[in-house]
Amino acid sequence: MSGTESFAGVLNRASLTNIASLLTPRTLPVGGHTAAANLLTTPQGERPAHSPERSSSARRYVARHGAGVVAAAFDLVAMLAVALVLQVDVLTAAISIVSIVALLYGSDLYRSRASLSVLDDSPRLLAVVAVSAILGFAISFTAPLSFQDLLPYFFYFAAIFVGRSISYAVVHAARKRGLLQRRVAIVGTGAVADKLVTASASNPECGFDIIGYIDDVENTDVTRPQLRPVIGAPKDFNATIVAHDIDVAIVAFSGLAESELVEIIRTADRQSCDISIVERFFEVTSRRTGVDEISGVPLVLLQRRAYRTVEWKAKRLLDIIVSGVALALLSPLMVTIAVISRITDGPGIIFRQVRISTDGEPFEIMKFRSLRPASDEESATKWNVKNDDRMNGFGRFIRKTSIDELPQLFNILRGDMSLVGPRPERPHFVEEFGSEFRHYGARHRVPSGLTGWAQIHGLRGDTSIEERVQYDNYYIQHWSLWLDIKIMMRTVLKLTNAAG
Repeated sequence: MSGTESFAGVLNRASLTNIASLLTPRTLPVGGHTAAANLLTTPQGERPAHSPERSSSARRYVARHGAGVVAAAFDLVAMLAVALVLQVDVLTAAISIVSIVALLYGSDLYRSRASLSVLDDSPRLLAVVAVSAILGFAISFTAPLSFQDLLPYFFYFAAIFVGRSISYAVVHAARKRGLLQRRVAIVGTGAVADKLVTASASNPECGFDIIGYIDDVENTDVTRPQLRPVIGAPKDFNATIVAHDIDVAIVAFSGLAESELVEIIRTADRQSCDISIVERFFEVTSRRTGVDEISGVPLVLLQRRAYRTVEWKAKRLLDIIVSGVALALLSPLMVTIAVISRITDGPGIIFRQVRISTDGEPFEIMKFRSLRPASDEESATKWNVKNDDRMNGFGRFIRKTSIDELPQLFNILRGDMSLVGPRPERPHFVEEFGSEFRHYGARHRVPSGLTGWAQIHGLRGDTSIEERVQYDNYYIQHWSLWLDIKIMMRTVLKLTNAAG
């Protein structure tokens, strides 16, 4: 599908009276675009159609965050008591207490864990208080340090230690009474899975309510009695999490290959379900700091996915601000390009084309027209027009300098795509690449972008698709707001060099 329209039409939609529509993502029906439908059911099983997401609930919030809230309450009360007894200056007390709470949160010491031990946490608690002291002295240092200055921090640590001892006892008691319990599913049905079930039943203070196993029926050992039922197959991992309201999924030893497990776990990236794994050979490896455990079985929490963080929400805000400012600053250039394009190549300066973005959803991308396609079929299926003889000099110039991509700032402003992300592809090629390259569909876990990690490494145009897939998935796995900013800066440098 493709089309053209006048630049005036685009500017009209950008008017202040229609700004609300610009901020509303525009997607197209999947019907009629077989590539989008096929993408969602690739043999690799990487992107189920519209992965179901759980609605929020008070039970889930309490189960996931209850233990942390209790610990935070006791920490605050303990430190406020120290500040009052020692009559610490209000500003100094506020800075130290806020910094300690923030550092405790950043150190995962407010995360709900199966194993809660103040002795195990003591090294990290002491490190947090020490860092807070250093920050406090750096902010308010006016004279040589004295013992009097250090005294509150010694008492902060002691008070937190006592407060944690009490709060952990409270959490353990609540869990034994069936409160603050997290609903758990175990991937695998082997001996380790059974050990986790037995351990959770013997130690209710860990807060695990194990609902059942996730595994293929043919992988289960029918000769051994199952301690819990099989509640779903791996290919239905995401749907099973939603159907059984699972808070924690533990990947134990399963008959599935690790490559298959990776794809299964990716399907739940945006779920509010924590995913932990049991390390291979844990019996002969030493326990790492910060690793949870139950009855000697270590549980390594997988890193929280980027789009489940506050930072990810800031990404959309950054998109709006940067695209809005860029449109304002670049509007004279865009008007000039529009006028030249109209003079040199006739009406229809904006080229529209269907591309695929998050979860295989199609949307219409906008560009300045550099070449008028012979037909809709050519637009949808011709891979590259870089060396097409029909392209005039001006068209080649705007393609070489990437100026033809500027109208996509409107796509970004209204939420069709992001400033940074995997470049969107046409349905025809999504279908082709999805069947040819493993992990291609995983690129669609996040919104597509104007530029990306692959593009700043030279992977654009007629370059290796396999390498693009690797770079795009690396970007998703290691995303941060700073990585986006770095990619944008390097993109500007590359465009400047191209223009020069």
